[in-house]
Amino acid sequence: MIQFLRHGFGQFDKNHLIGPSLFPHFDLLYIHEGLIELETTDRQLFQMKAGESILIYPQTHFGGKALSPSAWASIQHFDFQRSEVPHDSLPPWHDKTNQTELFQNSKDTEIEKDVNRAIELSRFEGSQSSQEIREALLFLILSQLRYAKISHSTMTAEQQALEHARAWALDDLKDSITIEKMAAKAELSPSHFRACFKKHYDESAGRFLLRNRIYRARELLRETRMPIKQISQETGYANVIPFHQAFHKHTGQTPAQYRKEYALKG
Repeated sequence: MIQFLRHGFGQFDKNHLIGPSLFPHFDLLYIHEGLIELETTDRQLFQMKAGESILIYPQTHFGGKALSPSAWASIQHFDFQRSEVPHDSLPPWHDKTNQTELFQNSKDTEIEKDVNRAIELSRFEGSQSSQEIREALLFLILSQLRYAKISHSTMTAEQQALEHARAWALDDLKDSITIEKMAAKAELSPSHFRACFKKHYDESAGRFLLRNRIYRARELLRETRMPIKQISQETGYANVIPFHQAFHKHTGQTPAQYRKEYALKG
């Protein structure tokens, strides 16, 4: 049903513009870091922050720029095979043109993992197996974005408060985020926040913070040459020793061992 075409990933600053562009296919733009301003045919001007996505339909003019000192974004170009009827889990996107759909509040670690996995697969572009995996992965990403959008629109006030605190914590992992600060952001007492978080996400808020700090640390160890001490600070650890302890307990490796084994070459 989905025909994957190509993929792009890059950094923008205030001196580098996005577009202006117009394509005969679909484009899924995902913001990894920073703040981007985008202008399209159907919507005059809006801003997108990290964790937000926009689906740009064929024949839609778009262009933009970074509002933050730098911003990272990826874009997946694809189309639908016109001879096939879209799957029930996706809306009838295949016959629409000249419009966009914005996915806000999609700072979800599973979606982000899948988008990052798509970036990794771009290294193997051209093989048939890579093509099939990327098409399946893109279908999964689109389905998750749609589900996240529908779920958010039907959330209770309590769930929206939890999501707000959760997204805030993910955006500021390098700061000393605590359960008390997350509870304050959700406007709940710490004890009520802990209970609600566990009920809705099936994990404790503390486990959520640890998991995402380690996930971010692994990402930085793989993809940058940033010193380990600086990575510990970027992931919310004021001291490198507790960072080493937490990383080893979670992964079974020291940060240096992990980097040696998984760092991207080149």
